[in-house]
Amino acid sequence: NRVKKLAVNSEIIAALSAGHEVKIIDEDVEPIVYSADWDLVGISAVTFTALAAYKIAAEFQKLGVRTVLGGVHPSFLPDESAQYVSATVIGEAEPVWQQVLQDAEKKQLHKIYGRDGKIAEMNKIPFPRRDLLPEDKYFTQPIQTTRGCTNKCQFCYLQTVPWGAYRLRFV
Repeated sequence: NRVKKLAVNSEIIAALSAGHEVKIIDEDVEPIVYSADWDLVGISAVTFTALAAYKIAAEFQKLGVRTVLGGVHPSFLPDESAQYVSATVIGEAEPVWQQVLQDAEKKQLHKIYGRDGKIAEMNKIPFPRRDLLPEDKYFTQPIQTTRGCTNKCQFCYLQTVPWGAYRLRFV
């Protein structure tokens, strides 16, 4: 029952999935090929991509593939997101991803992970799996050295969430 084949759209989630065959699918550079070959598909969404994420999840679920949705939108509306996917991750995925994989292997995914609001320890976040990206499609690679923000802008969600605290990465 091991989760062998995993499709995600995050290089960090790919790095957290050691021991699994992982493919990063970035719809901005290549089309999504819907197939039942995957054991689990992880999708990240912000609000303006949520409807597209729900459609992607639906297509994979029609094929019997379990889906996990994370990102800002599901973090704010987990009950909405949970209607469309096998599991939803609230907040940062790093603290719960290993549990998601273990539960997927047991075929016992919970509807929602991360309700405790635990945030990632920046120096324990692995380096992204950029080796999985098609070299001819990416011209630059960003480096994440911080998360969060010190400002308290009224229009910004970061001041209201546990993962909004400003943190540095010293690795």
